[in-house]
Amino acid sequence: MHKGFEHAIEALKHLPKQILVAVLFALLIYSEHKLFYRLNRSLVDMVEFKHFVNVGFAYFLFSFIYNKKARHISYLLLPFFTFIQRLHQTYFGAQVHPIEIWHFFIQFGEVTGSFFGNLLIFVLPFSIFAALIAGCLLIGRLDRDLLRIKYLGWILILVFLIEPYKTITGGNDFGKHPSVTIIESYNLYGSVSYFLTKILPLKLAAGELGPDPYAERPKAVESDIKRNVILVIGESVRYHDMSLFGYPRETTPYFDSQAGKYGFIFRKAVASGVSTDVSIPYLINALSGPDQIGNMLSRNWCLFRLAKDMGMTTYFISTQTADSMEHIINYICPDNIDVFKTMDMLQNSGPLAEADDHSLIHELAAVDFSKPNFIVLHQRGSHDPYRKRSPNEFKKFRGTTPGHRGYARDDYDDSILYGDHFFKTLFEYLQDKTNGPVYVIFTSDHGQGFGEIGRYGHSFFHEAVWGVPFVFKALNGEKRFIEQVSALPEIIRHYDVSILLANLLGYSLDESTTSAKGYYISGLDISFENGIWVRIDKDHVYQSK
Repeated sequence: MHKGFEHAIEALKHLPKQILVAVLFALLIYSEHKLFYRLNRSLVDMVEFKHFVNVGFAYFLFSFIYNKKARHISYLLLPFFTFIQRLHQTYFGAQVHPIEIWHFFIQFGEVTGSFFGNLLIFVLPFSIFAALIAGCLLIGRLDRDLLRIKYLGWILILVFLIEPYKTITGGNDFGKHPSVTIIESYNLYGSVSYFLTKILPLKLAAGELGPDPYAERPKAVESDIKRNVILVIGESVRYHDMSLFGYPRETTPYFDSQAGKYGFIFRKAVASGVSTDVSIPYLINALSGPDQIGNMLSRNWCLFRLAKDMGMTTYFISTQTADSMEHIINYICPDNIDVFKTMDMLQNSGPLAEADDHSLIHELAAVDFSKPNFIVLHQRGSHDPYRKRSPNEFKKFRGTTPGHRGYARDDYDDSILYGDHFFKTLFEYLQDKTNGPVYVIFTSDHGQGFGEIGRYGHSFFHEAVWGVPFVFKALNGEKRFIEQVSALPEIIRHYDVSILLANLLGYSLDESTTSAKGYYISGLDISFENGIWVRIDKDHVYQSK
């Protein structure tokens, strides 16, 4: 017993050095991360610091691995996975998606051709990777006379297999979408895991993912854009609760006052999805139909990319958090966004305690409207809890409807009223700050259910959820665009909104072949078909599976 106690005391003496090794590795990974993003200003760093703490803990465990070769391989695993992500980020502007691993193998020749044809752009990630490996080797020199635990390496392998196992057995969707708030090496581990456990078996079995009908790049029909285009994406806003569309409560008095004026046009619209994570990528990429992940990753129709190619300055400003946007950002070509801000980066400007959408207008002070810009303002809008979405002076309806759900509906209508005030402020601001053509388009990611089929919220298929507003406002607008919007049918699609935006950006974008069967409304999954087809006829929407 005495010898065992002495052995334990002796082992504990190694812990400070073991902790030091782990901290140095974590600092090295953190430094590489910060350096890469500092030298790549087009990319947005949204990784949370806590993940680097997890890196330190992982290296602490690695330092206990008994076998020297296995231990050193584990030290280099994170840098190697990070390096693969850096190559992909440098070329594509986003992290590796699971489906891209499949395309890497089936289009190997094309991928390698692109790689070797653009070697110069990869000098930076290769240089940083070389420095990272050198740092690992330097820290590895301290890896002597430390405490080791037999079979720990095998135990850690089993730990890393837990998430893939749960994916295989249907317990989760680990790795399905890269997250911009999580460290890149872990994202790649997740993407590889999802590819091996989900995508590869489906592809080998029967091609159940279906083909990826890549859309060709649209043709530019203008060469010198002089206009500003602003897309406002609401949150959970349904047209059913807007007096502009006949709702008996006066929830949109400003919009109501604009109805009938030249350059102000509104329509009912059908969203591309019933969840934010799906509808926004579809809207920004001008797509319709199932299995569009390949087209999204190709970025051929990405509005931000089209705007940048036209020489416009691009903005994406959101009053939603980075966490809530983590599965969206990679699908909207973030490297083509000049100014990217989420709520975490904004100064809250407005009477609400948090995420006041009027903060978006405050951010426009940095925009030079004498030059062409494409601006997306992403609202917190009418997101639950509704009571937090309007200040006291806009609590016009609260308490007028009995019952628990009734009060929620009252708070929701108050949020619509406050949203109407947002647009009054926005239009007045633009009228004062701009002289050239400015086009503002408003729609919402999806609507919101209030018990229509006994369900509340969204993420289910019902017209209350996919029915969203479309509002168009032209300031100093060109006649041809106003006539184009005026000619839109009574009910339009998100896809029509995307086409209009592409036209305003100077491109000719025709009807997609993927929407020939009707209009596809996606569910919660951006990768697999889990939506419905609907038929739009005059002023009615007919649902069909």
